[in-house]
Amino acid sequence: MSKIILKAQDLDGLLTEKDNEYLARMDSLYRQAMVSFNILSTTRSEREQKKEESSLIELYNTMGSLMQEICAEEPRIQVYSFTTPQENHGEASRLIAKLRDIKTGRQEFVYYIQRAFELLFNLAYGGAGSVNKNYLIVKTPVDIPVQNFAVHKIPNVDEQLENTVMCVMLRGALLPSMIISKEIQEYS
Repeated sequence: MSKIILKAQDLDGLLTEKDNEYLARMDSLYRQAMVSFNILSTTRSEREQKKEESSLIELYNTMGSLMQEICAEEPRIQVYSFTTPQENHGEASRLIAKLRDIKTGRQEFVYYIQRAFELLFNLAYGGAGSVNKNYLIVKTPVDIPVQNFAVHKIPNVDEQLENTVMCVMLRGALLPSMIISKEIQEYS
């Protein structure tokens, strides 16, 4: 399988006028958020911090609504957070917050990455309609009186993943690139 790497200029001539309008709107919102980031990182005033946090929350809610609007127009894009019940979002949001927190240590980060992938695959493929299963057999630490093995039933996603692309957007940051950078740090 060959690797395809796209750069922004590869989209030149392919984006519609509406696409460019969406990009300009999102860029404007993100620039406003960066102003808030700057204020939050430099202010010493609690009042100014609260005001800027409120502004940032409003900006991110607006960006989320715009992302939903953009994705609704393209039926081949499925964003699970837009199509899953709101009550499922809390666990993922807490996990992503831990992954992005500067105070999260290396070992804790690795744990949360593993948990993120579990959630991702459960969300994408582990629903009640998923009847086709694969089995994962793993050796356990228990070896008395004989070596024990655990059998885990997991969703068979091979057919569903064929000819698809999956990425996780974190308001402008890609989780896979975060994972790669931490894995390089972890294993170097």
